[in-house]
Amino acid sequence: LIEIYSAKFRRYLSLRSIFDPLFFIFGFIQSVRLLYRFRPAICISAGSYVSIPVHIGAWLLHIPTWIHQMDLSVGLSNFVMALTAKCITTSTNAVCKISGRKTLYIGTPVRMLFANGNSVSAQPLAWLSEELPVILVLGGGTGAVQINQLVFDMLEQLKNTCQIVHITGIGRVAESVLTD
Repeated sequence: LIEIYSAKFRRYLSLRSIFDPLFFIFGFIQSVRLLYRFRPAICISAGSYVSIPVHIGAWLLHIPTWIHQMDLSVGLSNFVMALTAKCITTSTNAVCKISGRKTLYIGTPVRMLFANGNSVSAQPLAWLSEELPVILVLGGGTGAVQINQLVFDMLEQLKNTCQIVHITGIGRVAESVLTD
């Protein structure tokens, strides 16, 4: 695991925005160094502001770039990276153009283990029971707040019919819920 600096391009006022240009520059320098060192055949991203310095570094080093748009609406990072991407794919037919360029619908990439109808045991999470189905909920992008709220609103109705593993970002938990 290699970490790089990154800068979020906020569309609201924040004191953190003062330091973001420096973080972006540091992240870009780190990205170019890592890309030059490892010389990957391709740079693949599914979006997020963390990807932008790596993507730009790859473009400058003539490393082909591929972005995959997973959400229905195009995020700012994918919009920016689409300007230089060699390949743009989407997980839904609803998104047919990004930044004026045609895209290729491929769906959401899935490991062959799952594509063949196999399942993976969730038993490493010792508190899960084998008697009730497990629903994994995770969100990202602009819809995460709505997804989190919907899960919290539905907990009372679902608690006797299934087990919910709900993954949220740091500081995104609307309330803490413990059930029997």
